[in-house]
Amino acid sequence: MILALVVLGLACTPELPSSLTGPPPTFSVTLAWDAPTTDATGAPLTDLASFRVYYGPNTPITRDNTTMVAAGSQPTVTLTGLEAGLYYLAVSALDHDGNESELSAEISTRLGAN
Repeated sequence: MILALVVLGLACTPELPSSLTGPPPTFSVTLAWDAPTTDATGAPLTDLASFRVYYGPNTPITRDNTTMVAAGSQPTVTLTGLEAGLYYLAVSALDHDGNESELSAEISTRLGAN
């Protein structure tokens, strides 16, 4: 399976003025990708069940150095409550038996001012 990942949009809460106190601002990012149509052998993919999104501050993305979010069966997800910083993201696909594809090529995005 080959997955292409694109960032659809970024959203953030406004930064607090320095004279106010409170929790740091949080950000969200919406991702969308093309669902695979063939399996690793090139045969038509007939049992695509869901996707997983992996994200974190380290590259390369691996299943061990990231946070994983189950994205359901639609090829889009919005991650919320993210702190400012640089994030790397990748997606995998799962079939009905729970077999997981390799991770897509990773992308990166910087949220906030730092």
